[in-house]
Amino acid sequence: MIAIIFSISCPVLAIYLLYFFKVYKTDKKVSYFKCLKRILKIPIELKELPPITILVPTYNEETVIYEKIKNISEMEYPINKIEVIVIDDHSIDQSVVMANKAIEDFNLKGMILKNKKRIGVNACYNKGVNEAKYDYVLTSDADVAIHEEALKRAVKILIQLEDVGGVTARMITVSSNITEATRIEDAYRNIFDNMMIAESAIFSTFPGYTCFALFKKAVFSKIACEQGSSDGNISLTIIKNGFRFILVPYLLFYEPISHKIKEQKKQKIRRASRLTQSILMNRDMFFNKNYRDFGRLIFPLRYLMQTACPVLIFLTILSMIVWTYSISWIITLISIISNCAIIFFGLKTNIKIFSLFASFFIHQTYLFLGFIFSFRKHHIWTVVERGTIN
Repeated sequence: MIAIIFSISCPVLAIYLLYFFKVYKTDKKVSYFKCLKRILKIPIELKELPPITILVPTYNEETVIYEKIKNISEMEYPINKIEVIVIDDHSIDQSVVMANKAIEDFNLKGMILKNKKRIGVNACYNKGVNEAKYDYVLTSDADVAIHEEALKRAVKILIQLEDVGGVTARMITVSSNITEATRIEDAYRNIFDNMMIAESAIFSTFPGYTCFALFKKAVFSKIACEQGSSDGNISLTIIKNGFRFILVPYLLFYEPISHKIKEQKKQKIRRASRLTQSILMNRDMFFNKNYRDFGRLIFPLRYLMQTACPVLIFLTILSMIVWTYSISWIITLISIISNCAIIFFGLKTNIKIFSLFASFFIHQTYLFLGFIFSFRKHHIWTVVERGTIN
């Protein structure tokens, strides 16, 4: 049994160690930060800024869409160079009415594309990009707020770095109180964003965030509608078209997160399954030298961390339970209680090491379940109960 446990757990350890030392701790981050800071210091005249189309998909967003469009109007960007396209996925509330009112109230150019039936967020983005008037397209969710300087900074990056086809921003979580769900998310979010920064420094990252993803329309290809996450599909499409997709840590957006484990679980499993679909659909990038270090290093490791590692981790846990039970059921019980206690403290306290352990274990559970559900096709998003920015 020990040999079995060893043979299952060693690949997981090897994958994470390889990722940690070859990607997460890359020394290329120093030059990456210097490059970004240099570009952002370059002055740019308002007349030099290109016009932008902003896509906002909606489904029953009447309570937030007005504030969303207000947030767009308040960005440090010439309002006459912004086109807003709201793609409404057959809402049954007043989303369309509120969106029209906001576009009129804040003197924005824009339109509402109303779907006669629900088609899903991926299809909405295909439709929106097809209708976009301008060469630069920004995607953003209805319930997030973008930092006022983010769009201007993102444009400067795309103008200066010709090999970059798209940029994404860093998420700042917003919650009115601290709960088990927010502790899990905050512990995970910091590590995940740092992963994407390291990958960007090496070459490219994915999936990014469609809450803020600015890309050149010319590098976009129609994404799969029934499978894959929108951010995963968009970022991988840009990379496949020969351009880099990077996270710029100096670009910020604010997103409310769920206070409830039940709602978080629903969102995370759905996202994990769709991101797994994006990865599996693009497995031809695995060790493909055409995509340079992304194909040779980043994508293979992330592929394994998303699919194989969660399965192997749970097989290891199951094997450990069987092995300890064969020795003594008391040892098994003590082991289970000890780990549950660590997770409990991670959820209930601000002790960082416990929070990291709890977040890792719970996210591996989400990934494991997401991998199982990834074999089902589902393209219609459902509402998850979360807080608000205000």
